[in-house]
Amino acid sequence: MKKFKFNILLAAIFLAGTVLNQELYYLIESGTFSFVKGEKYIITFFIFLIFSLIKNDFMRYASLSFITFLNLIQMVHIGYYGTPVQASEVYLLFAEVGEVYGSLKEELPLMILPILLTILPLGVYWFANKNLSPKIAKVRFVSAFFIFYLVYNPVRTYVTGNTWGRQPSSEELGGMNIYLSSSYFLGRILPAKLSGAKEHSAPTIQFEKIKALDGDIYLVLGESLTPNHMSLYGYKRQTTPLLEKLKTDPNFYFTKALSSGVSTDIALAFLMNITYGLGAGNVVYGGKQCLNKLANLNGFKTYFLSSQSQQQLRYIANSICPKFIDTYRSLDDLDPEIEDSNAADDLVLLEGLDLVDSDKNFVILHQRGSHSPYNLRYPSDQAVFPIGNDHTQNRVNHYDNSVIQFDIFMDRLIQKIKMRKRPAVVIYVSDHGEGLGEEGNWGHGKLVRTSYEVPVLIYQHEVQEVRELHQPSTHFNISLMLAELLGFKSKTDYSNHLKDYTILGNDIDGFAGRVKLEFENGKIKSERLIQEL
Repeated sequence: MKKFKFNILLAAIFLAGTVLNQELYYLIESGTFSFVKGEKYIITFFIFLIFSLIKNDFMRYASLSFITFLNLIQMVHIGYYGTPVQASEVYLLFAEVGEVYGSLKEELPLMILPILLTILPLGVYWFANKNLSPKIAKVRFVSAFFIFYLVYNPVRTYVTGNTWGRQPSSEELGGMNIYLSSSYFLGRILPAKLSGAKEHSAPTIQFEKIKALDGDIYLVLGESLTPNHMSLYGYKRQTTPLLEKLKTDPNFYFTKALSSGVSTDIALAFLMNITYGLGAGNVVYGGKQCLNKLANLNGFKTYFLSSQSQQQLRYIANSICPKFIDTYRSLDDLDPEIEDSNAADDLVLLEGLDLVDSDKNFVILHQRGSHSPYNLRYPSDQAVFPIGNDHTQNRVNHYDNSVIQFDIFMDRLIQKIKMRKRPAVVIYVSDHGEGLGEEGNWGHGKLVRTSYEVPVLIYQHEVQEVRELHQPSTHFNISLMLAELLGFKSKTDYSNHLKDYTILGNDIDGFAGRVKLEFENGKIKSERLIQEL
């Protein structure tokens, strides 16, 4: 036991180096620290403590340095692409090694900082490992735990089909994210490719640079809102009375659209990167046509304000090219005193508009919206539809009360924009829909119409830039519309409908199934559910 205190010291040294390696990079590159939660460091410390018991000096050093070495790769990737390594990119690293090498060879300056930040801790690790080796406690066969650590998650993913690692989390250590992405690749993507799964490519878009909107663009990203429970669309209950007053306003336009996925992380990733369907993940990873990047390129100041906590954003943040966001605020920043992030009030986003101070702004307001639990989505003392003893009806009442809060939010947003006296376009679109008992479907996630049909609202102040969307419209059309407002016009006109469309389940590579839609004369000709790749 006397020796074990040196194991604690060795584990602490490696943990300190791991933390400094990551945090210094974020601080130098972005001026802020990463979002990694403290508990992740505690878990890592105990893993290091186990690895410190390995008898062989080199194996001990290799296992303890493993996460720091992977973080070197992560830092280089973030420097080049602006996002962490995704599972599909692990495949591309080996399949297109020549192209990867060619790209990095031209970007050697990007590697200098990550290498310097990694060489120093690796040197300290080597010194500490060598000098503490005679003093620490050692246990036979502990090196087998490191091997088990490497193979456990890939095997678990293959056997159980779990999705741990399908998308990097902003709350994980950089090196750990690569381990998880690699695990998902080995356990899910590689077996599918070996079994003969076809390669898929997302639609290629060519942009022509045009004059951008001379004003502000507000994109409101909703959450779990279905048009089926909005009186604006004919719902029997008055859930959107304020928006209904705008029906006769020539500046207001509303329609329906089809989402690109039935989960938030898929739908928003595709919407923000102007893509959809199988193979679209590669477009997201590249980030070349990300809306925030396009906005930045054309002189817009970019804002992302969210009433979701950083923990709730962990699988979204990396898909919206945060490198190109000038002002990023989560609920933790906008309302740091809140105890339960599920009870966040979307109106806090309107207070955040005070941060918007440029002459040309692209502002994303990301809501908590009508996400479950519905009873936390509105102040209980403002319930228009009373809560009784019928559980099923209560669920509907809670949801409808949340829609009323959305109505209030949109009305106040429009009033605020009018007061700013600047030309502006407001575009609202929900990430996905929500089932409220239709054909036995509740919530979202299933590949059914209630999960992927969403409302679209557009308000124009002192401009008339947006054309009406032909039906059936999609998230992809909305993306093209936003790109054109930002000054990038595609050959595919956003107002026209597509010939076909693919909606994914809750897996960016399509393993959770998809719906293949074909359109004809503005109507859905066929709607085919496909469960496997």
